[in-house]
Amino acid sequence: AAFQIEAIRRCAARVIGQEVTTIVAAGGGARNRRGLQIKADVAGLPLRALATDEATLLGAALIAGAGCGVYRDGAEAIEVAAALPATTIEPDMGRHQRYAERYAQFLRWQQLVAAPADGAGNR
Repeated sequence: AAFQIEAIRRCAARVIGQEVTTIVAAGGGARNRRGLQIKADVAGLPLRALATDEATLLGAALIAGAGCGVYRDGAEAIEVAAALPATTIEPDMGRHQRYAERYAQFLRWQQLVAAPADGAGNR
């Protein structure tokens, strides 16, 4: 799961044309400290675990607030979200280096799985 999140993070960075420098976790998965640490280590980036259980509802409220004038614009709503209580988990860069090797292997496996099979069922 951490490798898939890292693949999504890298894809998002390509799409938006800039680096994603922090990962934000919310909801039930944000309570799993070990899982969060692994995700931070894989990415080599800090991870903010929000203290709210209702992140989806909160996000919808922030977007609605930006849309109906409670906030000046989306940027102000983002500032409000950034100020929410959270725990920051810093990556262990030694583990990050070890995960980098495994991540490259993960990408190779992903390519093999996605490759079309020939008529004999071989990839």
